[in-house]
Amino acid sequence: MASSAMLFALLVGVHAIRAADAKRPSLLQYTSNVDMLATTNVIVSNQAVSSGHMRIRQKELVGTKEELTCDASNKCDGICTADVKDKNVPSFKMRVVASDMYISRTALCERTTWEFDLVQKAFEKLGASNGGLLDIGANLGSWTLPFAASGRPVVAVEVSPGLQDTLKDSLKLNSMNGVSVHNVAVVSQKESGKKICMGATDEEILSSANSGGNQVNLGSRDFCKQEVSSTTLDELFETDQSMNNIVMVKLDCEGCEAQALMGAKKFLSEAAPCMIAMEVTEGYLCQAGTSVSELRTLLESVHYDTSSITTKTDGTCEDYTASVHKGTIEPFEQSFVYIEHHNFDECINKRRH
Repeated sequence: MASSAMLFALLVGVHAIRAADAKRPSLLQYTSNVDMLATTNVIVSNQAVSSGHMRIRQKELVGTKEELTCDASNKCDGICTADVKDKNVPSFKMRVVASDMYISRTALCERTTWEFDLVQKAFEKLGASNGGLLDIGANLGSWTLPFAASGRPVVAVEVSPGLQDTLKDSLKLNSMNGVSVHNVAVVSQKESGKKICMGATDEEILSSANSGGNQVNLGSRDFCKQEVSSTTLDELFETDQSMNNIVMVKLDCEGCEAQALMGAKKFLSEAAPCMIAMEVTEGYLCQAGTSVSELRTLLESVHYDTSSITTKTDGTCEDYTASVHKGTIEPFEQSFVYIEHHNFDECINKRRH
């Protein structure tokens, strides 16, 4: 069993690795077992820690093994069921993974979904409007399940077959019939049809301490643990009728966010959602062959207000790389932003009828 000091030193060492170095080992080998949490305090940096294709979540985990687990998580073996009671949302059951210290532990021990404060903020912004959620990077359903429980239709996209199957189990358990689930990687038009691979196998993901850390090999990423199908959001728009009534898009896919939106120009023009909520990690975007500057330009071209997307660089990957080397920014700094359509109020009002 590793001591807390050893584990912290290991994580700090990994934090210093350039994420583009795909030859480095996945964080799975460091975090695959909850027993690695020592009985003394363990502090995981609140910045993202990455070795190229898996990461530790941004949120801090501070405490002992006993403090970070509970009776429900200790009894969970493999895949089990959590009873979730999110604020202002009808309760539901959520299938979770025993090894996962983030999404699953939160559901089991706190009886809420991971990052529900972000979900709640989205509900507040959307108000009483109608329309569904497009959830890119659905994972175990931290956004999909609360939206479905509130009666909204959902189009969920998850690249991992194992996580997709677990999410489908949750939907079946709750008789949530208004959700369509797609097991694909979403890419830009230029990447469409290319071989897309995950940075971890399904077996590794389902035994990891972070089920949400998987990445796909876009841009400069050079790894292939498991091949997956890919599509564009415009192709989904053509085949899934639910895409015609999306009020909000959520994206959290470890750097694929800009690629996904670049493959959604028709969708964003013809059936524009009122709001886009997304994780922005400049380092991951650059790894995936895109930049914050390109992301802003794309969204502004389809009439979204990008003022919420802020960085400490000029938005280019060249300046990001130079700033990391100079030590003026931390690698893999993250933010979660809500990007409203320029006609947001009008868009929301139309959805109330």
